[in-house]
Amino acid sequence: MKLRSRSKTSKAKGVKSTRASGKASIVKTSRNKIPIVKNLRKKKVSLGQKQPKRISHKQNLPQTSKIRLRSKKKSELKKTEEEKDSCRPCKHDTDAAKLTKWSDVTILELLEILKEERKHHKNVDEEEICPICRCELYDDIFKLSLKKIKEINKKQLEDPSTIDVVKFKDCLNHFYHKGCTDFMVQYAEQDGSSSKKKTKKKVKKKAQYLKCAVCSLIYGEFIGNCPPGTMSWELYKKGQYPCEGYEKTGTYIINYSFKDGFRNGVSYGGTYRQAYIPDTKEGREVLYLLIKSFKRKVSFTIGDSVTTGCKNVVVWNSIHHKTCTHGGIMTYGYPDATYFNRVKLEMADKGILLEQGEDPNNVSKKGSITIR
Repeated sequence: MKLRSRSKTSKAKGVKSTRASGKASIVKTSRNKIPIVKNLRKKKVSLGQKQPKRISHKQNLPQTSKIRLRSKKKSELKKTEEEKDSCRPCKHDTDAAKLTKWSDVTILELLEILKEERKHHKNVDEEEICPICRCELYDDIFKLSLKKIKEINKKQLEDPSTIDVVKFKDCLNHFYHKGCTDFMVQYAEQDGSSSKKKTKKKVKKKAQYLKCAVCSLIYGEFIGNCPPGTMSWELYKKGQYPCEGYEKTGTYIINYSFKDGFRNGVSYGGTYRQAYIPDTKEGREVLYLLIKSFKRKVSFTIGDSVTTGCKNVVVWNSIHHKTCTHGGIMTYGYPDATYFNRVKLEMADKGILLEQGEDPNNVSKKGSITIR
């Protein structure tokens, strides 16, 4: 006779099965452990059948699997952080931005600047357009209502990536479209030694620079096309080679030497030049900048000589030197009250400036530089 209402208990020690609910369940007991109950809904387990061993996800995994799991979690976390960072607007994500260290200009900021400019100048059309594309910085900025401008300004502050107008760091109110600045970056080849110690081959690096289209200020490192040559200088005591007007100080004598050579399959003629600078505070500053200028290959170039009429020779590159100690401006000598200011402006036009931390007084009394 079969009893359906009662439950049957197996003879196996510590194992009990119930069929009242129509589902198989197993209770496994031990002396020192709390009973663990496991419901099996899908797979039926007969009495006496050995249960599959329960594996803990954290404790029973092999050591290699744990390491893989940790590295996977770290990579996923890093990926999510990178995705977040990529969504954030970045001001310095282009070469032009890194060179000029520009700042974003919202529509309201530009409007206030232009209004201030209109107080002093009647025609400020040049300030309202981009110098590169010749289009308006912000369309119809003077025709829009103040309410509309404030709405646009609010959206720009919430999402800086929508700001399309920038101002260069060292320029005074010279504005550009962000997209137009990419076309302003130029490259110049610069010689450099290989990073590997075993090889002594010389590699060519590309120096980046950008020239403001309004004031011609150069950002970055401008490298000229001066041919291989040598610059040397030496300080002489006062009385030996006195510059007229600076008889109480010593004199630096600068020597430039260029040999004949070939460039792009065309021969050019070399030259030898000598210049003089008095040992004063301004004189040492000019000498320091001239050394910097020679290193960047902008002091000389290959062209046609104005004085001799010779073609394809090494000539001055619009940076004037004093080649006589006397005679004044007519003989390219001293005295010349405005020479130091003029030559510094000429070098500044090519990006040669005194930077923070540079001290012209530390220039050596004697030295030489060779460029290749």
